[in-house]
This record gives sequence, structure tokens and C-alpha cells, in this order.
Amino acid sequence: MAPLPISPEWTEDILGPDFERRTFDVGIDPDGQPPVVVTLVRYLPEGSESTFHTRKAILYIPGTSDYFFHKHVAKYFHEQGYAFYSVDFRKCARSHQEGQRWYYISDLGIYFKDLTIATTEIINAGHSAMVMMAHSMGCLTAAMWIDHLQKSQDNTILPFVKGIIMNSPWLDLMFSFPTVAMGRRLAPIMATHRPEAKLHTKKLEAYVSSLHKDLYGEWDFSLEYKPVGGHDKYWGWIHAVIRSIDRVKSGKVHCRIPILVLCSSKSWLNKPYSEESNICDVVLDIDESIKWSNKLGDDVTTISIQDARHDVFLSREKPRNQALTTCGQWLAQQRL
Repeated sequence: MAPLPISPEWTEDILGPDFERRTFDVGIDPDGQPPVVVTLVRYLPEGSESTFHTRKAILYIPGTSDYFFHKHVAKYFHEQGYAFYSVDFRKCARSHQEGQRWYYISDLGIYFKDLTIATTEIINAGHSAMVMMAHSMGCLTAAMWIDHLQKSQDNTILPFVKGIIMNSPWLDLMFSFPTVAMGRRLAPIMATHRPEAKLHTKKLEAYVSSLHKDLYGEWDFSLEYKPVGGHDKYWGWIHAVIRSIDRVKSGKVHCRIPILVLCSSKSWLNKPYSEESNICDVVLDIDESIKWSNKLGDDVTTISIQDARHDVFLSREKPRNQALTTCGQWLAQQRL
């Protein structure tokens, strides 16, 4: 897929009618890649223009090697009375530009600027409040950003952000102990001297294989934005992830807003595709996700969804509907 044309105005998105996107120039990339942009997508069905800006907003943040294509999620929350947005960070999916390494980042804090730009645009659109909805590594970034905002001296954004819905948060390394131990020793060295050297790890193919309509699943999405085995990973990137995870584990990341955590009821790691791939989290250890997500705040609600996939909103119909309904009930209970 060729890079999407950069547009400072709202134009039709690749998801088709009712979905629009807008691109923001972010400028020079600290990682030395070609100039970067951030893309905001919104769901604005025909006939809802007059009430769209009176709604509270939801901002969806995808994980790594991921992007928003979940039309059913946008439609559900629109029906619940929310204005739905999604963001693609620099070098990710719609925001990827020629000559850039897919999804490469040397510090998750670099994404804070992208989130600030996206959120400021949503505030400027007139919405009264926003709930963040993040998936996998997006949860880690979202939590760190909220913690960063709380520690800022002058902040006009934080009062606008009322809660976070976390969809299978990535808060721990899911590899074997020897692999993690070696990676922790090598990552600082490689990130200093050869940050863009590729990580030679086993490709995790079962997950995307279980999703795509041309393989074993029901979903239609770009295999360039979300390839079967994921994009290449680099030492600079894994070092950034490790440092961020360690901040969570040491208790240095704390969000003073309500958090809902959704995850599968079972993990099925490092296995080839099978029927189990359709009813388990084949990417993360859900026990670790639950354990560490409870350190992110004082108001954390954790719900396990029976037979859910890693992305609970891409599960089969029953667990998918349960996940969506759970979100709706939680938002109502929190009055968000």
C-alpha cells in the first residue's frame, strides 16, 4: 500500500464512507527517520454531524504492528452516545512514510507529542471529555502519558481525560526467562551502539492467522499494516519497551483516573495455529497483564472474557459482544 496522501483537512479514510482521517505534520523525528506525521481517524456517520460535537469522545490507541480497522467498535460506541476517534502514531499504519522503519521508536515518551496533538484536536472540536481506549502496547503508552501529564506543571489536557479502557495490556515480556534475562543484558548495549539492528526472534504467526479472512478468521484488514508475523523489531525498540515496563513494575507509573482492563481468560503462547488460537490470548501472558495492570492506579477493574482473543474486540461473536457490553456498562457506572 502506497503512503496515504497527507491532508490537513478531514478526508475519507481507507475504511470507507462514514470514516474520515486528518493528518498532522509532527516535523523532525528524534530517531533520525524521515519527517513524521500523526493521523487521527473519526467515525462520523451521515446525519450525525449536528450532534457529533456534543458527545463525549473515545480515543482508540492501537498496539504495535497494529491499526484501527474495527468498524463494529466505532459503530457500537457511536450508538452508546460517544464520538469515536482513533490515532496512528508516527511511522505506524496510515502515518507510515516512505523510508521509515515500520513502528520503530527508541523511547515511548516520543509518542506523547502525538497523543497531545490528537487530543488537542479532539478538545478543539468541542467535546467535553474523553476516555482513552488502548490495546496491547498502546496501553503501556497511554498509562505513561497520563502519568506524565499528572506530573506536568502546566496542563490543560489532563482534566479532559476521564478514564482508560485497556484491551489486553502489554506490561511484561512474554518470552522465556533465559531469553528475557539475555535481552535485558544486551538491550542497553545494542540500543547504544546499534539501535537499528534487527532482533532475530521467532515470528508469532498464529494470532494474525486466526484473524484474517483469507486465512482462518473473519476480518478484512491490511496485511501491510498488520502482517502475519508482525513487522521487523529492533534493539532500540525493545530497549524502549523494557524501560517502560520496568517503570510500571517499579510503581513509577500511576494513573489517578478509573481504569477498566479486559483480557482473555486463558493464554496459549508460542504455539502454531490451532483451534485454541481462536479462544485464547496467543500473544501475552494474561496473568502478568492482570498482575501489573493493578499497579497502574487505585481504581482498576479487571474483567476476564471467556474465549476471547488477544484483541478482545476481534474475538468471535459471543466474547466480542461481551467485551463491548462490559465497556458500555463500565462507562455508565463511572458516569463517563
